[in-house]
Amino acid sequence: MTDIEAIYERYFKDVFWYTYALSKNQHIAEDITSETFFNAIDN
Repeated sequence: MTDIEAIYERYFKDVFWYTYALSKNQHIAEDITSETFFNAIDN
């Protein structure tokens, strides 16, 4: 498992549930969560 995979596995649910709590919308939370990890990988 790469470092990126380990970070994703560790934090995906936390980021998703945080964004879901703020947005109250599953699709928006999924999009924001994906963008968060894409940005983390890209930088």
